Amino acid sequence: MKLFFLAIALPMLAQDPAGFQMWTSSELQTRAAALKLNQYQQGVDRMENWGNHAVILERLEGETPAEAHETMADLFIVTSGETRLTVGGIIVDPVNTSAGEIRGKSIKGGVANRLAAGDIVHIPAHMPHQLSVEAGKRCTYLVFKVRME
Repeated sequence: MKLFFLAIALPMLAQDPAGFQMWTSSELQTRAAALKLNQYQQGVDRMENWGNHAVILERLEGETPAEAHETMADLFIVTSGETRLTVGGIIVDPVNTSAGEIRGKSIKGGVANRLAAGDIVHIPAHMPHQLSVEAGKRCTYLVFKVRME
């Protein structure tokens, strides 16, 4: 009888707590490789949204539009490859694409930073930013979005 109880109870005890989520490195690599690229040569996997924060997996083989978020901070973690991140300055030809989201062609007067696997970057709300990858190369990164209201 004790063995029967253990056989039933142990799997229940081994389950992850409600709300806990985990993605293995292997799973992230598989998901990134499967992403379909858009007109910017960028693939986006909106993995999860918990209301005031979210995680997105992206693969970039081109150049993103310049953007700024009025109520969201971004935390980037580069998982493979290299990219150039331009921050600050002003967005050229800005357009409100949705509530709190501004996009444009490029950034004027920003500062360029070279990012590589393992690098982590925090971009506060309102700060213009843009990513680009050299032709023939790719970069994979996670973006953690945090609502700053």
